[in-house]
Amino acid sequence: MLSTVLAVGAVAGIGWYAAGERSDEAAPAGVAAPAPVKPKAPDPTLRAGLLKSRELPVERYLVSYADATAEKTAMLTAVQTCMARYGLTYEPPSRPGEYPPPSDNSANLERRYGLADKASAERWGYELPGGDRQPPAWERTTAQLDAYYGKDADGKVVTSVNGTPLPEGGCNAEARERVGRQDETAVSDINAESFQAALSDPAVRKSLADWSACMKARGYDYRTPFEITQGPKEEGWGGSPEAKKTAVAEVECKQSTGLLDVWFTTESRIQERRMAAKKPELDKARAHNQAVVRRSLTLR
Repeated sequence: MLSTVLAVGAVAGIGWYAAGERSDEAAPAGVAAPAPVKPKAPDPTLRAGLLKSRELPVERYLVSYADATAEKTAMLTAVQTCMARYGLTYEPPSRPGEYPPPSDNSANLERRYGLADKASAERWGYELPGGDRQPPAWERTTAQLDAYYGKDADGKVVTSVNGTPLPEGGCNAEARERVGRQDETAVSDINAESFQAALSDPAVRKSLADWSACMKARGYDYRTPFEITQGPKEEGWGGSPEAKKTAVAEVECKQSTGLLDVWFTTESRIQERRMAAKKPELDKARAHNQAVVRRSLTLR
């Protein structure tokens, strides 16, 4: 049961790149902030909090925000070039990179183990710093969708648009052929599995119990950091005074018990072991991804 509960928090942050891969899909959004500011690109290194300047081993192979943005930008350019052949425009209300995710990659170290930065907890509570990251809605025409997917709304293959033959799979398939696709399948498996494996480690379980005892002494009855945000919440709860007080207690208890030191060190060890067994596969994927980025930068 403990593994299941904690997995909810971890999985929520894993896969932001895949979720936002298509330019027409919304990026993950947080609860609206009390004072929204324009989101900034995530820093590749943590510069605050209990995990400051740390990096999990898998991050050496995960697709970074900058590299993901390069691919998405090249894809959009290639799609627009294709669309123009059919007399169609294809301009989203926001460009790739305008609504960045909260973390530089899908390890989501900023919140992988719950909150880790007291200053952020004091200001934002459980909301994402910078506020809502969801881009504006984009209503595309039937012709644009047909040309993009090479299929109509009923799934019937579209072979031409405005009398001009359409490539199989539409402009999206043509653009993907030109740009390529970064692949982090192998490392993503390790990224998810190592989180689960660390929960079985006696040292991590002992530290979680210590953290829980610390929280209980402050009047909070939680077994894990992720239980705090589970269950129904009132709108705006994440930034409420109550939430901020709880968030600060969460971080302070993590600091006093050394939970994040134990958790991070344990999971890093697990990742290194599993990565060593897959090193040829991981190195090959990284070389492929670097080639996709280089090609993407020439197509932007």
